[in-house]
Amino acid sequence: MHALERFLPQLCEGDTPASMADLTEDATILDPIAGIIMPSVTYFFMASRYMWLSARQASVEPVRTTASSERTVVEQILKLVVSKIDVALPVALVGESRGEKLSQVRIYHSLWPVKGRHEVRPPSLDPVENLHMAEPVATYQDALAKGDVEKILGTFAEDAVVREPSGGKHFHRGPDGRRAFYQQILAGGGIPLKHCTVTDDGGACAVEYICDRWGDRDLPPQAGVAVYERASPTALQAARIYDDVDATGGSA
Repeated sequence: MHALERFLPQLCEGDTPASMADLTEDATILDPIAGIIMPSVTYFFMASRYMWLSARQASVEPVRTTASSERTVVEQILKLVVSKIDVALPVALVGESRGEKLSQVRIYHSLWPVKGRHEVRPPSLDPVENLHMAEPVATYQDALAKGDVEKILGTFAEDAVVREPSGGKHFHRGPDGRRAFYQQILAGGGIPLKHCTVTDDGGACAVEYICDRWGDRDLPPQAGVAVYERASPTALQAARIYDDVDATGGSA
């Protein structure tokens, strides 16, 4: 198991020494709730986060790991009990490694399921111009930026699923479900994401991005990551989004 795949389960178990052992001495953690965690306070972050998770009866369900020579992206479902309600929170972790240890962990998830509101997540990475993406992700991103609903729908396999950041009931299955979703979020125009990293293992492609515009509306720059799983070299089986952007009732 990769150190990044252990990160969230160990937090839930309260195994802080094991968590620390998976990090380099200068590792940083970027968390949606706590912000940037510097090495001097990492142990206290781990301990306090265990208390938060334990109070909510947290457990972890794996989804997918996408890895390249540059980095690893781990998708998991964090199961919580919030105000006596069962919540399944989609979480994506992006890890940079040095040897077998993690030198940085960037955590992405919506705060809507746990706080009942969205919060701006400032970018932690710089955008990269003309970042290469393999198909069909390149076509998807181009269509998203231009607001081209038909083109974006053409990147999906017949039985593909699109999942919004909040998870739960926010799934869009089948041609009609996907069409309704993209017509809604692109009604005001395209969403031109600024791409920061691409992690592709052939089966799936994870893209970290900055969203600062939605249609004709400028937004505070916000960080996110999306994972696009392939059904074939030319069609997507799934798109799973991890951010907290709130503009037109949906997400990128």
